[in-house]
Amino acid sequence: MLSKALVSRSMRTTYIDPALSPVEEHQFALTFWSQKRGSAFAPRWGSFDLLEFPPSVIPRINVVDVDADTDGQIYRFWGTALTAIHGGDFTGFSPVDVPTKRFGESAQIGYARLVMERVPNLEVKEFTGPDNVVGRELILRLPLTDD
Repeated sequence: MLSKALVSRSMRTTYIDPALSPVEEHQFALTFWSQKRGSAFAPRWGSFDLLEFPPSVIPRINVVDVDADTDGQIYRFWGTALTAIHGGDFTGFSPVDVPTKRFGESAQIGYARLVMERVPNLEVKEFTGPDNVVGRELILRLPLTDD
């Protein structure tokens, strides 16, 4: 079942410099990512061990495979907290399969932007739910390369 917060009446997306994120876990992830990548544009997936993240963070992580030739996107890993938030486990599915359609399309654009720019991005989604409750979500995306 979808939470009411995800059934948005309106949504606005902006991107900001990931270094400006006020979220402590984002700063940890950026530092970890930078250390793993060295002088490459991104670390290899094989060197990126999710178990090195704090246990409280792993349930909120997802990993997406992006086919640069077709722009196809499929979730390789979908954290358990995301299952509770979005009402299902979307491992093996595309972002556009995740409710609501607006959220899925926004995610799809964010991943395409990540591939095109080849640098981390931080998406700030602001939305108004059906009860006029305003919400905000900060989504950090980090590029990885295939092994």
